[in-house]
Amino acid sequence: MNCKILLIFILLVSVSCAKREIPEPVPKDGSRVTLSFVSKTNDTKTFFDDKATTELWEQNIRTLEAMVFDGMGNLVVRHDFSIEEITARKATFELPASVAQTACSFYAIANLSLGKIASKAELLAEVEESCDEYNAPFEVVTSMAARQDGFVMTGFCSRTIAAGRTTEASIVLERTVAKVAIRTSLSSEFSEMFPGSMRIQSARIEGTASRTPLIRSTESSAENADFSFEQGSFSENETFDNLFYLFETSPSASGTTAYVVLKGIYDRDGDAETTADRYPVHYRIPLSGIIENKSIVRNGYYRIAVTLADLSGEPADVVVAVCPWLTPGVQNYGLGQEEVCEGRMRQIGHFARSISEPEIE
Repeated sequence: MNCKILLIFILLVSVSCAKREIPEPVPKDGSRVTLSFVSKTNDTKTFFDDKATTELWEQNIRTLEAMVFDGMGNLVVRHDFSIEEITARKATFELPASVAQTACSFYAIANLSLGKIASKAELLAEVEESCDEYNAPFEVVTSMAARQDGFVMTGFCSRTIAAGRTTEASIVLERTVAKVAIRTSLSSEFSEMFPGSMRIQSARIEGTASRTPLIRSTESSAENADFSFEQGSFSENETFDNLFYLFETSPSASGTTAYVVLKGIYDRDGDAETTADRYPVHYRIPLSGIIENKSIVRNGYYRIAVTLADLSGEPADVVVAVCPWLTPGVQNYGLGQEEVCEGRMRQIGHFARSISEPEIE
């Protein structure tokens, strides 16, 4: 009798300890989505070196969040990509049965944490108001992302959800800022016309947007054209470089023009020990080039090459072309003044310009 009791006890223990297989829950209609993403960063060039690839800090994705909205604009799914999903550049997650066979909108936001969002309208109303976070001294922005969390990137697409199977969707991510590289150099004739030395000390961005819609919009911008930032120039072999990241601006919306102001010192005798013959100079360059009705577009790349043939403080009417960050364009022009008289700089409005632009891909 005792043996039977012991046998029954052993059987009960073995059954209770056996691993139970719990089936994975499946949505009623079996609908899932595999959302993948790509970014316009893999083949970009950096500054004025056509052989260089994009900087690592310009393409790094630390966090990625996806939001799915139904045809009425209501939020139906919010998915945070795991580190593994970011590495794989895709994630598969479930959708509610109610969206089967309907068109849904997919949005992805990288490197930014959002609060509670209940509708598509609320997401589209979100704006960035921290352009200064992207800008810093030249040695910083050319070695790392000045913004602690990296570049904010967003994108969206629309797909009709298949019932009972997985829907494939892909989003192209764009950075919310444009890249502006400025290279200033002296022409070969400069030293012949003006003995001594010339040094650009800083570049200042004026009149660009201080805020921008988080999601790219074809409608009016949420910009305030009051952002400015001044950065000291890095110099090497009489070449002076600056690099900025800016929100997009629309001349038709703001009614203002963005400018780059170059500030420098002309030393007539080139002697660092004497200061009486030094004169401040500046060049005010409007960024008025337009593509897609924008003067500065997000994820666009401005490469501005300034050649100083003279001295001048006169504004220059220069059209700056915009092209995708994927294919940088270069614009060259010269600015200047023709003479220095009686130890004082006299403006006489001489200006020469030449433009070279590659085709936009």
